[in-house]
Amino acid sequence: MRKINVSINNFKLNNIKETDIYQAFLTYKNEGIIRCGDYSDNKWYLTDEYENCNFSFHFSKLDYEDFEENLGISLDDMVDYLKAYVICKFGEVELTSLRQFICDMKKFFRLSYADLFCELEDVTISSLPKILDFIESLPDEGREEEMSYLKESISKNIAVDYTDKKRLLASFDSYFKFNDLIELFWKECTDEFEKLFFFPVWFWWRVSSVYPMRPREVVLTPRNCLKKVNGRYQITVRKDKKKGNGKRKTYKIDTDYKTFSFIITDEFAKDIEWYIDKTSSYPDNELNTLFISDVHYKKWERCKPYKSRYFTYVNLNTCLRYFFEFVIHEYYGYELVSDLNRKHLNSNEIHKFNLGDTRHLSLIGVIFSGAPASVAQALASHDNVDMGAHYYTNIASFIETSTYRKYKKIASKEQFTLSSYRKPIEESFTCVTGGKCFSKKYAAKNYEDCSMACGPHGEVGYCSKCQYFRTSGRMFSTSDAEYKNMIECSCKSLQMAVDSLRKSKGYKEDITKGIIEINTLASEYSRYLMETKGE
Repeated sequence: MRKINVSINNFKLNNIKETDIYQAFLTYKNEGIIRCGDYSDNKWYLTDEYENCNFSFHFSKLDYEDFEENLGISLDDMVDYLKAYVICKFGEVELTSLRQFICDMKKFFRLSYADLFCELEDVTISSLPKILDFIESLPDEGREEEMSYLKESISKNIAVDYTDKKRLLASFDSYFKFNDLIELFWKECTDEFEKLFFFPVWFWWRVSSVYPMRPREVVLTPRNCLKKVNGRYQITVRKDKKKGNGKRKTYKIDTDYKTFSFIITDEFAKDIEWYIDKTSSYPDNELNTLFISDVHYKKWERCKPYKSRYFTYVNLNTCLRYFFEFVIHEYYGYELVSDLNRKHLNSNEIHKFNLGDTRHLSLIGVIFSGAPASVAQALASHDNVDMGAHYYTNIASFIETSTYRKYKKIASKEQFTLSSYRKPIEESFTCVTGGKCFSKKYAAKNYEDCSMACGPHGEVGYCSKCQYFRTSGRMFSTSDAEYKNMIECSCKSLQMAVDSLRKSKGYKEDITKGIIEINTLASEYSRYLMETKGE
């Protein structure tokens, strides 16, 4: 066995031993995950079938000099610790994430040890949690104070980093505009080549905006994804198996992904069949996925690169960028806005947004769809369902934007049906000064409900503060802020239900119940907004 430069028997990761690490390296090499090279090499070449990548362990001695002086760990020893840590994380972390971690460690060692806390505030290091985990695994005997300083500096910056780097969504009106424009384009476009080129964007939007999928999962959609069952078309997609299911990653598509099937419209199925038929003359790609990269590169009258194994995330992102620039901007005349902090755009402006945004939009859509069991299961299988606290208010914003668009169409006398609007049947009421009282107790001369409504100076029976009072022509007393608060609380309950099911401690019925509750609030809030905008 090759001699590892440093004794790592005190390396605090699962009581790992040198023999265990090297044996694990050989195992992954035999399985083809590590494609070539030896443990002692400065570069490892790897693949997870989706992507080929390499891990470069070449660190600058000059960059590391400050840390070596303070920690008393040589660069060779630190690299051995780093390799051991990476091998230990095989099966738990994506290869691309481990590659990013190694790159971030190089960036980390370029910082000043003495001013680490301040300098961490000024750089972007996405792998800070992994770096902290690595630092905590290092032996600290004889360097307790120095290691404590490192951990504290990283920990405090992780909290800041998380707060400052939430996903910033575009204005919801931009998503609605994009939906209208891509549907219009698909209906109007008569250029077959243009439709073939932009089909991946059309497919991505139609699928991932209603079903929670990551961009990588979209490009890994199988070529034979379409089938007809009992007269209805179904599409089969791949979903990444995330943590929580008790299984380790194998870095193989067939075992790291599971398939889900769901019903789609006949019209969309015909579009998929059309694309498959029109691209049938091209050779299948190595992964046998739906999209054909030959069509993509033909846009520039180029043959696909010899290294191109399939249509990738980069290709899909390029298609989206071209759709914004050539279709939305040049053809339909919209001005593209990159500043996502600008939430109020003019009618001829639209935000440029990211591929990953649709996953969040689909989670909102689930709320209004009735949450079938398959969707509940899909949500529960994710390690992070992206419904964190910073997303809660987005649902209320979505309802506001949707309602405003409906109101504009009604106000402009466009033909439009507000399908979710159902005016509640009025119960009996009693006329009071300034409006109506719907309290059955008040109608029976019982003033118990009145005693619960107090004015700003303690006045009992203050009608405008009573839940049973409505001004003439109004059916709602709850304020805008109260609706938003109720929706936020319901979203938190839904997240708890999803987390519980993911950890095998909950029930699908709890998710369905939570979604129905939010759906009810959303419908009522929409009616409230329609009424108040109409005043």
